Amino acid sequence: AVQLDAADALRRRSAMLACAQDPVDALDAVGFEFSQRADRTFDDQADPWNAAWQPLSPVTLALRRGGGGQILRDTGRLSASITHLVQGDEVRVGTNVEYAATHQLGRASNRMFGRGAAPIPARAFLPIREDGRPELPSDWERSAIDIVGNLLEAARDGA
Repeated sequence: AVQLDAADALRRRSAMLACAQDPVDALDAVGFEFSQRADRTFDDQADPWNAAWQPLSPVTLALRRGGGGQILRDTGRLSASITHLVQGDEVRVGTNVEYAATHQLGRASNRMFGRGAAPIPARAFLPIREDGRPELPSDWERSAIDIVGNLLEAARDGA
């Protein structure tokens, strides 16, 4: 004999619907994951699609504090500034560091500090292509789907 507990099934369904109708927790979890993934690009010295960043130029290496050679990690300010913000039904991941866009997208010339006109190569740390177009890597997309699925499961099972 099969027994069904309709009240329990309705409680679980209600919990899942409530989770789906108020996505703040899911968006916050996805934003946190994406912030962590962006931070890991600095450790890996590769963009979100796993392409290695262009190495530092000899001029940049010579100007570095202590001659350190880790790309985009002179002070750590940029990587430490990556955060996320949930607004309504979306999450934004980014930074407020003024030079972030230069490193993300590159720049045709570098006239800062009298360094001359050498280009600054794009070294993406967020899933935004050089043309400014967002493009979520498949592993980032899978992690977002997994996070949302786990939250829905937890809502279903915890009701």
